[in-house]
Amino acid sequence: MRILKMAFRILIGIVVLGFIAFLFIGRITTYHPPYYKLKRMQQDAKSALLGLYTTEMAFRMDFHTFTTSLYGLGMGCLKDVSYNYGFLLPSQNSEATSIVKVANYDVNKMSCDRTNGADLETVRSYCSDCNAGQDKFKAVAWTRLPNNKLDIWTIDENKKLVNVLNGVDSAP
Repeated sequence: MRILKMAFRILIGIVVLGFIAFLFIGRITTYHPPYYKLKRMQQDAKSALLGLYTTEMAFRMDFHTFTTSLYGLGMGCLKDVSYNYGFLLPSQNSEATSIVKVANYDVNKMSCDRTNGADLETVRSYCSDCNAGQDKFKAVAWTRLPNNKLDIWTIDENKKLVNVLNGVDSAP
């Protein structure tokens, strides 16, 4: 009989500890978005910009110039990317614009902005030279993270990937 009481007490203790652990873990995950989740979202920006870099280099190999038209690059807007990306200013190169027009692509589709321009002015202040020319280009990716901080990345023709405004490390 004593053994049964002891086993019952141990079982009750395990259940109570499990319940307390369940409540504690539930509270941790509801405070703010975990740091690793925000870092994983930044991988979307890097992937989109590296893809854009690759297509820009291929376009340049074929036509000896860069372009700001995402559809002219054959890229379009990726559906599963949490970041807005592209160029903020039209191409400085009329030759690239002519090539893209001949191929019947929209030369005005320079970015995939799902925010309808909500943060565009702020992004433009961090990347005023995000466009393409004969020998250079600079593209940008941006989003509002779940912590409501703006995160901005850029890439250029030298494959220099820069986090110009880090919304993850400025998290509260």
